[in-house]
Amino acid sequence: MLSDPISIVNNPFTAILEIETLNETQLRVSWYPVPGATGYRIWRSESAPEYGYNWAHNVGNNTEITMEVTPGKPYYFKVAPLKGSTVGKLSSTVEGIAMGTPILYEVDYDPNIFELNWSYVPGATGYRLYYREYPYGGVSSSLDIGYNHNFD
Repeated sequence: MLSDPISIVNNPFTAILEIETLNETQLRVSWYPVPGATGYRIWRSESAPEYGYNWAHNVGNNTEITMEVTPGKPYYFKVAPLKGSTVGKLSSTVEGIAMGTPILYEVDYDPNIFELNWSYVPGATGYRLYYREYPYGGVSSSLDIGYNHNFD
């Protein structure tokens, strides 16, 4: 009987991770399939990218998982391919922070000046204001406004 010629332990391929915020309490971790893998194991750290990882899930042959998280808190993930119970090479670390959406409270304006006030989003390190100068069409410009949650 011939054995499978692909060894995930010596395989030069590692899973390449991507992370996406779905909402303020969910992150989607996804990766590209590794040739020869029969499943994947996910590790998660709530401490730092270098340590504190716990085995979070075995996910079968899926290439994505949705994780429940605390809003504004950083999480670090790694994934490794599995072949049976053999664990392959760990991926690089990806960081994800689930963020909420600011709520616009107030817009005051006159012909030359406008003022915006919005809610604080836990974990946000800054805000970007997108605007257009004409009533139709897409965004015409954006402005990074730092950590403030108002603009005038």
